[in-house]
Amino acid sequence: MPNYPLDHKNNAPNAHISISDPADELQQLYERAPCGYHSLDVNGIYIRINNTELEMLGYQREEIIGQKKFSELLTPKSQKIFQVNFPKFKQRGWIRDLEFEMLRKDGSIVPVSLSSTVVKDKAGNFLMTRSAVLDITYRRKVEQERERFLTVGSDLQIIAGSDGYFHWVSPSFEKNLGWLPEVMVSCPWSEFIHPDDLQSTLAEATNLPQRVTTYL
Repeated sequence: MPNYPLDHKNNAPNAHISISDPADELQQLYERAPCGYHSLDVNGIYIRINNTELEMLGYQREEIIGQKKFSELLTPKSQKIFQVNFPKFKQRGWIRDLEFEMLRKDGSIVPVSLSSTVVKDKAGNFLMTRSAVLDITYRRKVEQERERFLTVGSDLQIIAGSDGYFHWVSPSFEKNLGWLPEVMVSCPWSEFIHPDDLQSTLAEATNLPQRVTTYL
Protein backbone atom coordinates (compact mmCIF):
# COMPACT_ATOMS: atom_id res chain seq x y z
CA MET A 1 0.00 0.00 0.00
CA PRO A 2 1.42 3.44 -0.92
CA ASN A 3 2.91 5.36 2.03
CA TYR A 4 1.18 8.73 1.58
CA PRO A 5 2.15 11.58 3.97
CA LEU A 6 -0.51 12.22 6.59
CA ASP A 7 -2.22 15.37 7.75
CA HIS A 8 -1.55 14.73 11.48
CA LYS A 9 -4.37 17.03 12.57
CA ASN A 10 -7.08 14.72 11.26
CA ASN A 11 -4.97 11.62 10.49
CA ALA A 12 -5.91 11.78 6.78
CA PRO A 13 -3.72 11.60 3.66
CA ASN A 14 -2.30 14.98 2.73
CA ALA A 15 -4.42 16.51 -0.04
CA HIS A 16 -1.45 18.45 -1.43
CA ILE A 17 0.50 15.45 -2.74
CA SER A 18 2.17 16.21 -6.06
CA ILE A 19 0.63 14.22 -8.91
CA SER A 20 1.44 14.01 -12.59
CA ASP A 21 -0.23 16.20 -15.16
CA PRO A 22 -3.75 14.77 -15.88
CA ALA A 23 -3.35 15.64 -19.56
CA ASP A 24 -0.14 13.62 -19.67
CA GLU A 25 -1.85 10.70 -17.96
CA LEU A 26 -4.65 10.74 -20.54
CA GLN A 27 -2.08 10.78 -23.34
CA GLN A 28 -0.31 7.80 -21.82
CA LEU A 29 -3.63 5.95 -21.52
CA TYR A 30 -4.23 6.61 -25.22
CA GLU A 31 -0.75 5.60 -26.32
CA ARG A 32 -0.45 2.45 -24.19
CA ALA A 33 -4.05 1.23 -24.35
CA PRO A 34 -4.57 -2.54 -24.69
CA CYS A 35 -6.02 -1.99 -28.17
CA GLY A 36 -5.07 0.14 -31.14
CA TYR A 37 -6.53 3.63 -31.52
CA HIS A 38 -6.45 5.78 -34.64
CA SER A 39 -8.26 8.57 -36.47
CA LEU A 40 -8.78 8.91 -40.22
CA ASP A 41 -9.68 11.97 -42.29
CA VAL A 42 -12.56 12.04 -44.78
CA ASN A 43 -10.37 10.31 -47.38
CA GLY A 44 -9.42 7.49 -45.04
CA ILE A 45 -5.87 8.77 -44.39
CA TYR A 46 -4.35 8.31 -40.94
CA ILE A 47 -4.12 11.54 -38.94
CA ARG A 48 -3.63 9.94 -35.49
CA ILE A 49 -2.46 6.56 -34.27
CA ASN A 50 -1.39 5.24 -30.87
CA ASN A 51 1.73 3.29 -29.97
CA THR A 52 -0.22 0.07 -29.49
CA GLU A 53 -1.40 0.02 -33.10
CA LEU A 54 2.02 1.07 -34.39
CA GLU A 55 3.61 -1.85 -32.54
CA MET A 56 0.88 -4.18 -33.80
CA LEU A 57 1.70 -3.23 -37.39
CA GLY A 58 5.45 -2.71 -37.08
CA TYR A 59 5.52 0.88 -38.37
CA GLN A 60 7.00 4.14 -37.11
CA ARG A 61 4.58 7.04 -36.61
CA GLU A 62 6.13 9.14 -39.40
CA GLU A 63 5.53 6.28 -41.84
CA ILE A 64 1.78 6.35 -41.14
CA ILE A 65 0.53 9.85 -40.27
CA GLY A 66 -0.42 11.68 -43.45
CA GLN A 67 1.27 8.96 -45.50
CA LYS A 68 -0.96 5.90 -45.43
CA LYS A 69 -4.62 5.25 -46.05
CA PHE A 70 -6.21 2.66 -43.80
CA SER A 71 -7.17 0.70 -46.92
CA GLU A 72 -3.49 0.46 -47.94
CA LEU A 73 -2.85 -1.65 -44.84
CA LEU A 74 -5.56 -4.18 -45.71
CA THR A 75 -5.50 -7.41 -47.67
CA PRO A 76 -7.31 -7.29 -51.04
CA LYS A 77 -10.33 -9.09 -49.56
CA SER A 78 -10.54 -6.62 -46.66
CA GLN A 79 -10.15 -3.68 -49.04
CA LYS A 80 -13.44 -4.73 -50.65
CA ILE A 81 -15.12 -4.74 -47.23
CA PHE A 82 -13.72 -1.27 -46.51
CA GLN A 83 -14.86 0.10 -49.88
CA VAL A 84 -18.40 -1.13 -49.24
CA ASN A 85 -18.63 0.12 -45.66
CA PHE A 86 -16.64 3.37 -45.43
CA PRO A 87 -19.17 5.49 -47.38
CA LYS A 88 -22.04 4.03 -45.32
CA PHE A 89 -20.07 4.62 -42.13
CA LYS A 90 -19.52 8.30 -42.95
CA GLN A 91 -23.26 8.76 -43.46
CA ARG A 92 -24.44 6.71 -40.46
CA GLY A 93 -21.78 7.96 -38.08
CA TRP A 94 -20.74 4.69 -36.45
CA ILE A 95 -19.69 1.13 -37.08
CA ARG A 96 -19.00 -1.72 -34.69
CA ASP A 97 -17.04 -4.97 -34.65
CA LEU A 98 -16.22 -4.89 -38.36
CA GLU A 99 -13.49 -7.43 -39.07
CA PHE A 100 -10.49 -6.81 -41.32
CA GLU A 101 -7.20 -8.47 -42.13
CA MET A 102 -4.44 -5.89 -41.73
CA LEU A 103 -0.97 -6.13 -43.26
CA ARG A 104 2.01 -5.62 -41.01
CA LYS A 105 5.09 -3.90 -42.43
CA ASP A 106 6.80 -7.29 -42.75
CA GLY A 107 3.91 -8.59 -44.87
CA SER A 108 2.35 -10.83 -42.23
CA ILE A 109 -1.38 -10.61 -41.54
CA VAL A 110 -3.14 -9.73 -38.29
CA PRO A 111 -6.94 -10.14 -38.04
CA VAL A 112 -8.61 -7.23 -36.25
CA SER A 113 -12.04 -6.08 -35.13
CA LEU A 114 -12.73 -2.37 -35.65
CA SER A 115 -15.32 -0.14 -34.00
CA SER A 116 -15.52 3.54 -34.86
CA THR A 117 -17.51 6.75 -34.61
CA VAL A 118 -17.50 9.91 -36.73
CA VAL A 119 -16.48 13.27 -35.25
CA LYS A 120 -18.28 16.21 -36.85
CA ASP A 121 -18.01 19.99 -36.51
CA LYS A 122 -20.87 22.23 -35.35
CA ALA A 123 -22.20 22.41 -38.90
CA GLY A 124 -22.36 18.62 -39.13
CA ASN A 125 -19.38 18.26 -41.45
CA PHE A 126 -17.10 15.24 -41.20
CA LEU A 127 -13.90 15.99 -39.28
CA MET A 128 -12.36 12.61 -38.53
CA THR A 129 -12.99 9.13 -37.16
CA ARG A 130 -12.29 7.79 -33.71
CA SER A 131 -11.51 4.12 -34.06
CA ALA A 132 -10.53 1.22 -31.81
CA VAL A 133 -8.74 -1.78 -33.31
CA LEU A 134 -8.56 -5.09 -31.44
CA ASP A 135 -6.25 -7.96 -32.38
CA ILE A 136 -8.52 -11.01 -32.71
CA THR A 137 -5.93 -13.61 -33.69
CA TYR A 138 -6.96 -16.03 -30.95
CA ARG A 139 -10.68 -15.55 -31.59
CA ARG A 140 -10.15 -16.17 -35.30
CA LYS A 141 -8.44 -19.50 -34.55
CA VAL A 142 -11.42 -20.56 -32.43
CA GLU A 143 -13.83 -19.51 -35.19
CA GLN A 144 -11.86 -21.44 -37.80
CA GLU A 145 -12.23 -24.57 -35.72
CA ARG A 146 -15.97 -23.93 -35.50
CA GLU A 147 -16.18 -23.43 -39.27
CA ARG A 148 -14.46 -26.75 -39.89
CA PHE A 149 -17.26 -28.34 -37.92
CA LEU A 150 -20.09 -26.43 -39.59
CA THR A 151 -18.89 -26.54 -43.20
CA VAL A 152 -18.70 -30.30 -43.63
CA GLY A 153 -21.61 -30.06 -46.09
CA SER A 154 -22.31 -27.65 -48.96
CA ASP A 155 -25.61 -26.30 -47.57
CA LEU A 156 -26.24 -22.58 -47.29
CA GLN A 157 -25.96 -22.02 -43.54
CA ILE A 158 -26.03 -18.81 -41.50
CA ILE A 159 -26.05 -17.78 -37.86
CA ALA A 160 -28.22 -14.68 -37.39
CA GLY A 161 -28.52 -12.56 -34.27
CA SER A 162 -31.40 -10.45 -32.97
CA ASP A 163 -29.17 -7.39 -33.50
CA GLY A 164 -30.04 -7.51 -37.21
CA TYR A 165 -26.73 -8.93 -38.43
CA PHE A 166 -25.43 -12.30 -39.56
CA HIS A 167 -22.89 -13.58 -37.04
CA TRP A 168 -21.57 -16.30 -39.33
CA VAL A 169 -22.13 -17.24 -42.99
CA SER A 170 -20.98 -20.48 -44.59
CA PRO A 171 -18.46 -20.23 -47.46
CA SER A 172 -21.01 -21.92 -49.72
CA PHE A 173 -22.78 -18.55 -50.09
CA GLU A 174 -19.85 -17.25 -52.13
CA LYS A 175 -19.80 -20.36 -54.31
CA ASN A 176 -23.57 -20.48 -54.92
CA LEU A 177 -24.65 -16.82 -54.73
CA GLY A 178 -21.45 -14.84 -55.24
CA TRP A 179 -21.58 -13.06 -51.86
CA LEU A 180 -18.41 -12.90 -49.76
CA PRO A 181 -19.22 -14.08 -46.21
CA GLU A 182 -17.11 -11.18 -44.88
CA VAL A 183 -19.35 -8.69 -46.69
CA MET A 184 -22.55 -10.40 -45.53
CA VAL A 185 -21.63 -10.23 -41.82
CA SER A 186 -20.70 -6.55 -42.15
CA CYS A 187 -24.15 -5.43 -43.38
CA PRO A 188 -27.65 -5.75 -41.87
CA TRP A 189 -29.18 -9.03 -43.01
CA SER A 190 -32.23 -7.14 -44.31
CA GLU A 191 -30.08 -5.93 -47.22
CA PHE A 192 -29.97 -9.50 -48.55
CA ILE A 193 -33.72 -10.10 -48.48
CA HIS A 194 -35.70 -9.77 -51.72
CA PRO A 195 -37.90 -6.62 -51.59
CA ASP A 196 -41.04 -8.73 -52.08
CA ASP A 197 -40.19 -10.75 -48.96
CA LEU A 198 -38.74 -8.00 -46.78
CA GLN A 199 -41.85 -6.95 -44.84
CA SER A 200 -42.96 -10.48 -44.04
CA THR A 201 -39.42 -11.42 -43.00
CA LEU A 202 -39.10 -8.40 -40.71
CA ALA A 203 -42.49 -9.17 -39.19
CA GLU A 204 -41.42 -12.74 -38.50
CA ALA A 205 -38.13 -11.54 -36.99
CA THR A 206 -40.00 -9.42 -34.44
CA ASN A 207 -41.53 -12.63 -33.04
CA LEU A 208 -38.12 -14.02 -32.13
CA PRO A 209 -36.96 -13.58 -28.51
CA GLN A 210 -34.44 -10.79 -28.02
CA ARG A 211 -30.76 -11.60 -27.56
CA VAL A 212 -31.22 -14.93 -29.28
CA THR A 213 -28.92 -16.35 -31.95
CA THR A 214 -30.74 -18.20 -34.73
CA TYR A 215 -29.14 -21.03 -36.71
CA LEU A 216 -30.49 -21.44 -40.25
